Amino acid sequence: MIAVSASLAIKSLPRASRSDFTMVSGKAIAIMLLYASALFYPRAHAFVQPPVRQGALQEQPLQTVKAYLQAIHARDPRRAYGLISATDRSVRDESTHLYSQPRLEGFALELARTLAAGLDVRIIEQNVESDKARLEVWYRVPTGDELSAQLLDWNERKLDALRPAAKQRLATSLEDLKRQGKMITLEGRETFHLVREKNRWKIFLDWASRTRVIFKSRVPAGEELEVRFPRNDFLIAMNQPLQVDFTLKNRSRRPIVARLNHLIEPRRFADMVEMIACGSLAPVRLEPGETREFWSSYILAGMSAKSRLSIVYEFNVAVQKADKAIFPTRHAGAP
Repeated sequence: MIAVSASLAIKSLPRASRSDFTMVSGKAIAIMLLYASALFYPRAHAFVQPPVRQGALQEQPLQTVKAYLQAIHARDPRRAYGLISATDRSVRDESTHLYSQPRLEGFALELARTLAAGLDVRIIEQNVESDKARLEVWYRVPTGDELSAQLLDWNERKLDALRPAAKQRLATSLEDLKRQGKMITLEGRETFHLVREKNRWKIFLDWASRTRVIFKSRVPAGEELEVRFPRNDFLIAMNQPLQVDFTLKNRSRRPIVARLNHLIEPRRFADMVEMIACGSLAPVRLEPGETREFWSSYILAGMSAKSRLSIVYEFNVAVQKADKAIFPTRHAGAP
């Protein structure tokens, strides 16, 4: 990982000793001050930030990038949405965006914001114009993995149920770790495009050029298999990897085996969707009440902007009997 730091060194003018000034008359001092000011101020303009005029830009692009990264890592899509450009927001309204994003609420969100506040970001390369900017940045953010047991796997319901004293201890533990600088961190490198709107910099994601991908599930009627997608609605650029997470839960009182079949709808897009990884290609055995997590990755290619498709996870479920899974058979002509 490349870490970039920059510093600006400003040399101070050499000081004259007190004895030197006793030899100079008041008139000579005035002349010297005027002369010094004529020499000093033209040079100072190279590194002194002039005062911001009314209506001038109120913030730098890096501030917006940092706030956006903090919101993303805190799983706070509401705050992130407010930092996105109006052009992008016209493509996807806030309620749709919130529904499609992983997010935390309550005390879990408070803790996540505390962690994200420790995010460090540095500029690798930037190009800033009057109304647009491009920043490539490196960042590092605390993960809180040291306290994973105390964080209860970020279970919002369990964290909200903690007593006030327990919440305070947990929050204090996070602050102590941050202050000591001993936290496990995640590092990343990303490029952001920004646009200027009403004297504010906003993140431009170009949602209008992306393909909308929605994940759905189908299970046999009456079966005890539960399928959940923490996030199932994506806007994806061409040739950008897409990862979807999902969980399977056996709600029955007997072992079952689930077999997954991937379907692309409409079918004309099937050749444009490439699966690059899947954690559930083989049949999955689930014990009574067991929940397991899986993920799959895809790449899209060859689709036009504003296309929309669905990836359907169709499951067959079998009852496990004597180490043998009995899947229901599909009759000829059946859908």
